[in-house]
Amino acid sequence: MVMKLRTKITLITIVTVFALFMLAMIINTLIFYNEAKEFRESEIKSSFNFFLEKVNFATLSTESIGFDIARAGELIYKYKNGTDSKKELESYLQSRMVREKSVLGAGFWFEPNSFGEKYMGPYISWDKENLKITWEYSNNKYDYHNQTYYRLAIPQGIDRNSKREKDFYLVPPYMDKIADKEFLFITLSSLMYDSFGKILGITTVDWTLEDLTKLLSQFQITKNSYVTLSEISSSKIIFHPDKNFILQDMKTLTWTKKIDFSKLKTNEIQLFEKIKINNEYYDIYYTLTSSNFLLAAIINTKEAYSIVGGIVMRNFFLSFVTLTLIGIFIFFVVDLSIKPLAKIIFVLRGIANGDVALSERILIKSKDEFGELANSFNQMASTIETQTKEIKEYSENLEDKVKVRTNQLNLSLDEVTKLKKQQDGDYFLTSLLLDPLGKINIPNSENIKIESLLKQKKTFEFKNKIHSIGGDLNVVDEINLKGKYYTVILNGDAMGKSIQGAGGALILGSVFSAIKDRTNSIQTIRDQNPERWLKNTFIELHKTFTSFDGSMLVSIVIALLDNESGVLFLINAEHPKTVLYRDEKASFLEDNFMLHKLGMQVDGSKGNIYIRTYQLKENDSVFIGSDGRDDIQIGETDSGERIINEDEFYFLRKIEEGGGNLEKILSLLTKNAQLTDDFSVIKVQFFGKNLVRISKEDAERIDLKLKQAKEFEIEKKYSESFKIYQSILLIQKNHTIALKELVKISINLKLYEKAIEFADTYIALRPIDTDVVYAKSHVLKKLNRKDESIDLAELTRLRDPKSIKYLSHLIELYIGVNNFRAKKLLEEALDIEPNNLKLLNLKESIKSMDLI
Repeated sequence: MVMKLRTKITLITIVTVFALFMLAMIINTLIFYNEAKEFRESEIKSSFNFFLEKVNFATLSTESIGFDIARAGELIYKYKNGTDSKKELESYLQSRMVREKSVLGAGFWFEPNSFGEKYMGPYISWDKENLKITWEYSNNKYDYHNQTYYRLAIPQGIDRNSKREKDFYLVPPYMDKIADKEFLFITLSSLMYDSFGKILGITTVDWTLEDLTKLLSQFQITKNSYVTLSEISSSKIIFHPDKNFILQDMKTLTWTKKIDFSKLKTNEIQLFEKIKINNEYYDIYYTLTSSNFLLAAIINTKEAYSIVGGIVMRNFFLSFVTLTLIGIFIFFVVDLSIKPLAKIIFVLRGIANGDVALSERILIKSKDEFGELANSFNQMASTIETQTKEIKEYSENLEDKVKVRTNQLNLSLDEVTKLKKQQDGDYFLTSLLLDPLGKINIPNSENIKIESLLKQKKTFEFKNKIHSIGGDLNVVDEINLKGKYYTVILNGDAMGKSIQGAGGALILGSVFSAIKDRTNSIQTIRDQNPERWLKNTFIELHKTFTSFDGSMLVSIVIALLDNESGVLFLINAEHPKTVLYRDEKASFLEDNFMLHKLGMQVDGSKGNIYIRTYQLKENDSVFIGSDGRDDIQIGETDSGERIINEDEFYFLRKIEEGGGNLEKILSLLTKNAQLTDDFSVIKVQFFGKNLVRISKEDAERIDLKLKQAKEFEIEKKYSESFKIYQSILLIQKNHTIALKELVKISINLKLYEKAIEFADTYIALRPIDTDVVYAKSHVLKKLNRKDESIDLAELTRLRDPKSIKYLSHLIELYIGVNNFRAKKLLEEALDIEPNNLKLLNLKESIKSMDLI
């Protein structure tokens, strides 16, 4: 049976549409199902993270209270003055506990005879809305030295002259009554030490878990989902919606037996899927909190994903109805469209059978494709005899010519194809070598977020895949210098197109990778300060490219970011300026370029290497890269010449319009323009999670003390001012203003060791303050610690190589150790200020020592 064309077209169309439609629906459904499932999991994790943060905040806040009280106890002991010590202990407990409603009570518990008495243990607690201080536990009858909370932190027989392995210890959770109501408690015992590391005693914080359990009881992803919280060291359950589980061993929760506690990572969510509990399946999300608690969310699997399955079934039903309607519509359209074809078939079949003469014409009035087909046939019939004769005459000669020409073209095509494959192979090999060098290793810090975007202009095809190659390079890694972790960032742009630029990037990445590996393996390199490490790294890279005699140049930004304080150390060698994005506004960090490209043989790349330093604030973002701001074609002239962007603020506006999002920024840059070169940007965001915050009351107390101390300074009563600044440190341990003033006052009082102690604390908090580094160098000079003094003085010069103050100090130090470097530095200084009297005196000193 022969199938009619109408039927064939209808069936083929319907089957094709059905197959494509069903394939699209299956793919769409699978994508939707996976995305919906991922969204649901993300929603669960987001909710879980919220409660995790709350638990961490509550526990860390309690630990912070214990830490603060312990440090205050150490300071009060250090500056103890007889009977006033009791009042100071009471006063501190009163001021510290007045804002801590979640803590029932707290106390100091000193070792025997720390203050000349066997028992020194004030305790403060909440009595309804009032705070009550008592000394009733400081006696032989109670003997707090042998209580559980004391012996847990200071066991009998331990060496009290060395520090314990932990700063605090948790007494196992317990129930206690307050006003005839039972509450769940945990006591936190924090250790106190004197300035020699000897144990002074402990402080305790009695923490009621009522607020925390109320919060956890609000967790509800689905009707039958809930959370649990257990204390690891005691293996006790401290929250469960079924109160019968409270204070039970957490192993009563059968799923906890599956956990490998040795592999638990703090604040990293792990998952058990489809665990059967009471004949129902649950997904269990769990993690270890910052304070060694096991937090788990038990999610009913069926309830959590029921909505996803319902939507999938509805999609299939709608697809079936839609497909049926499409099939009916196709049938009628095909039937209507195929009728003119019958006339054409009748004439053509007649001519083929000899029943119709070639002079017969097809008469169709429609102007669609069938009408065009009929007209074409009619024209063909009129000219066919003439063309037949011409074709016959040319066919023999034409066949020979076509063969010769075809052979020539095939030979040329084979040669071109061979050369193209060889070139693409070279490109591919170079791209393989470049890939591992452009590493983006995310730093292990909650303070830092790294994003990288790299789009090379040159693309090529190799083995049926599209690859790219270019001269841009992004590298992010983490190194340790002087015991601190820094994020190291490198963005480079090697001059030249395609393989030339890629070669420069390859050398840059290889040398920089070797420098990082050497830093990780050699202690003397890790003992360098960040400025010295940056300078040495830049010099090594520059010497490498100088060896190519100017044939290979690279612009570069290399930076170090202190992961904790947010201080950025940066070198820019003729690279696009670094952009700071703060409070939704973008601006340039650098005001000019002081270094030429790597490999450029000019004096500007030798000697005065300038390390820029910046203090990032909370939620600041920095954009480092070859961002295409000078390689953006924004249009063409009437004659077809390219119009290149010359507005240096164009990139800043796109960052603001894109809200700091890298992908949006690139989309905005290329919306009405196109990039003419490689594009690479590294975005570094600093969250400032470790920034110290104090209460409004403490801030007001500190402001008052600062005014008092300043008045004493004006009157040159430095001893009184010194005491007030120290009292500020009892309120806020790391108050930078107080620490900086204590450095200055200690120098005035000639307490040089104290000055160094305060300077070290301050520099750890504010390494960007070059004046304090300069002051510490002076103090070290007075203590005849010349090598340390010179090291810090060199650091000030790296930050500001044109400062006469810093240069003259460094010259004096080198004169003091008879170092010939004094001569070179003096020449640099005199180039800046040739008539400076101090420099001229130093010149005479150098002459007298025969250093010139």
